[in-house]
Amino acid sequence: MKELFLISAESTKESLVLRTEDDEQYFLVVTDDLRTALVGESTPSTDGTEANQETADATSSAISYLAPLHLAASARAGTDKEADSDTDNAKDDTDATTQSDSKKSATSSPITAVYSSSMNRAATARDAKLSKLDPRLSAPLKMTPREIQSRIRGGASVAEIAAANDVPESRIESYAHPVLLERSQKAEMAKRAHPVRDDGPARLTLWEILDTVFTARGLDVRNSTWDSYRDTTG
Repeated sequence: MKELFLISAESTKESLVLRTEDDEQYFLVVTDDLRTALVGESTPSTDGTEANQETADATSSAISYLAPLHLAASARAGTDKEADSDTDNAKDDTDATTQSDSKKSATSSPITAVYSSSMNRAATARDAKLSKLDPRLSAPLKMTPREIQSRIRGGASVAEIAAANDVPESRIESYAHPVLLERSQKAEMAKRAHPVRDDGPARLTLWEILDTVFTARGLDVRNSTWDSYRDTTG
């Protein structure tokens, strides 16, 4: 059992602060029952045993409010410390995120600028090189793509169209390729066709007929070149 001493400076009408010889502090809530038990303001009872029992119950009830102050203070301190820790962690995370975003932005901006500048320099150098090698590589075409394909379909060659536009043949090939492929397919169909005579279609194909004629003259039809074109004269 420890002897408790009242700390008047910290005590009020509603609560008492007590301490031991070891400077341990306790908090005691002053209830009506405790006030009755200590001050003796209750109505005297005819039964002494009953009065003593009520006093004991009141004291027991009041003592239940007694708790060491250092435990309560420790609990409050722990809660405050956790709250401060959470706040500091949240602040640190926010600062870290902000710094990371700033570093990322600061890093990406120079990289993007350097990349764009490098691409521009490469394009400028390429154009300058092409112009130096052959000015016709960058010269504008005199014909539209439709006109170029129409002339090639009518039998013109890539070299002829390039000369008419005063550009290299490489500038015309991309437009001419699909039309030249079409002309080649038409020529292959003509080889397998059966010429129509007065008495009807021939039994032999055009290729077989020409092979016979070429052989009779000492020529090889396989050395011949086949082509087709569209007559644009009307």
